[in-house]
Amino acid sequence: MKKLFKTGASITIEDYSSLHINGPYTLRKLGPDSATVQSGDYVITVEGEEMTVDVLSEEVALFTFTLIRSVQMVLAHEEGTTHV
Repeated sequence: MKKLFKTGASITIEDYSSLHINGPYTLRKLGPDSATVQSGDYVITVEGEEMTVDVLSEEVALFTFTLIRSVQMVLAHEEGTTHV
């Protein structure tokens, strides 16, 4: 089925325990308690405890944790630099 509209990405942190992405993204790294994705010009890393991958499809991702410890969002061309 051909898409009628091109939509941007929506990135939501729900109830301080899940990261929900709607829209185009690329999975960069998936660990036991962390996930790194790129959406547009941004790289998002979320780390927490007891991560569960609820949905992982072409344009939807849902990562759930019992506790999110950190969320980092940086421009892709600045990845690896430290921001305080």
